[in-house]
Amino acid sequence: MSFSKLAITLFAIFSIVAVSNSASAQQLASIGLKQQWYTHSGVAAGGKLADWYLDIDENSGTTYFEIAGGTYSETISERDLRSNGEPVGIEFGLRMANIKAEVMAARLKVDTGEDIEVDVNQYTLPKSTLYTQTDRGVVRAIDAETGKVHWSVNVGVPKTESLGVAGNGDYVAVIKGSKIYCLSSETGAILWSRRSESAPSAPPEIDQGEIFVPLTTGRVERFSVEDEGVNTVSFVAGGSGAVTCRPGISAVTMCWGNYGGKVSVAARRSNAGTPGFELNTNGPVFGVPQYKDGVYFVASIDSYVYALSEHRGSLLWENSTGFEITQAPFCLGNHVYVINDTNQLARFDAKTGRQSAQWRTPRPGIGTFAGASETKVYTINKLGQLKVLDQESGAVTGSASLGDITLALPNTKSDRIYTVNKAGTIRCFREIKSMKPFYHSDEFKSMKPMMKGEGGSGTKGSGSGTKEGGSGTKEGGSGTKESGSGNKDNGPGPDDDNPFGDDNPFGDDDPFGGNDEPKEMEDGEGDDDGDDDGDDDPFGDNDDDPFG
Repeated sequence: MSFSKLAITLFAIFSIVAVSNSASAQQLASIGLKQQWYTHSGVAAGGKLADWYLDIDENSGTTYFEIAGGTYSETISERDLRSNGEPVGIEFGLRMANIKAEVMAARLKVDTGEDIEVDVNQYTLPKSTLYTQTDRGVVRAIDAETGKVHWSVNVGVPKTESLGVAGNGDYVAVIKGSKIYCLSSETGAILWSRRSESAPSAPPEIDQGEIFVPLTTGRVERFSVEDEGVNTVSFVAGGSGAVTCRPGISAVTMCWGNYGGKVSVAARRSNAGTPGFELNTNGPVFGVPQYKDGVYFVASIDSYVYALSEHRGSLLWENSTGFEITQAPFCLGNHVYVINDTNQLARFDAKTGRQSAQWRTPRPGIGTFAGASETKVYTINKLGQLKVLDQESGAVTGSASLGDITLALPNTKSDRIYTVNKAGTIRCFREIKSMKPFYHSDEFKSMKPMMKGEGGSGTKGSGSGTKEGGSGTKEGGSGTKESGSGNKDNGPGPDDDNPFGDDNPFGDDDPFGGNDEPKEMEDGEGDDDGDDDGDDDPFGDNDDDPFG
């Protein structure tokens, strides 16, 4: 399609789709939020979303173009696909953004009778991808900033259970039935697949070329991407009970809990299969262990949240919320937050486990954690109401209805809020002022140079001009590794020797080594050609989208 025809098409579309503020948009604006995008997850009629996973790749960047004027804004990416299935790239993406800006300026002129400035802002961010898996096995890679679907594939036998998806850098791990699939993050092509030693019990985790699969036997099986999953290692936890959630991961260790209340920490590159140390809680652990600065934070159905030192093998502190906990804790700055099963939100100091004066009384009426900005915490209750809390004081600063929400993704990586409804439509919300994401993790410190704005030619009104986009990150505060108080005798104390003992797998060998014996790949399944768009998308199916 030529650019002149594209401009005509766009003008016609904008003539039909008026830019207006709905009641929902006005409600969101009243609490400082706006909807960033929406798209479909590939859920079939009567189906559901089985799992989703947000990957922010610090080793790769994506260039974005934001077109903004009046009440209108839209963001396109160099990774968006053209009609031939190829990414638009930076040069074509900029030209496309300029044409959209010209068309929008003309549309606003017709609607308002005024010349409204429409700008194109170009900037680069870490590559952010939202991976989804439906109950029928449709796996999609969605740009987490624009909502555009990069690829969609069918993985595994549709009738087998969909147990989860995880992505990291170049690879995506999928569990369908008893098989583990490794996919390319760029194309969705299945690179290899393997059967686990026993039935998987929870979603996988993937990091640094290793896939970790929780099992019903209480073990976690490790697969190496490089050797196509041939040489696996099973980490055997004490006690009994299935692993209840995906494991927590650091650079050198992993942590997981089971239905019997046992929490295990093991050196992830060890071939011994024995945890370095374990903690006994008095109930199942359902939430994913959260890691920050050498400490794992784990919540149990026994009402307690525990802080475990990764390297010293000690319980740093424990504290109770008074009621059962089935959600994972989340770390923001120097604090750990946890929501118990009576919908109370409590906050603890990450170093000592104590509660600050403002947070001595847990906040009631909280549902599930959805996300956080630099200063706010966002939660969603069962009625689909979003509540905004100030991190420091715990005061509720606003609320708004988000409609028929069935799930919210607990996002501890950025300030974006992701929700899904019964129809499988995913929506992304952000703070109005946050055109570029705020990142919580210190791992993005090194990305500041890459994230600076890159000036490009832009459009103002119906003429041309340039506007530089700027971007940077603010680092979240750091937790601590110092010992605090505890009152349970569940393992080595703070002054004990290394919990991994004389057979410490970190030893003199490279802890990141591995076995490299290859094996033939297995065939995967074909692509999915389902509808990528929500029912209310003005562009309809991808085939009708003027941008391909």
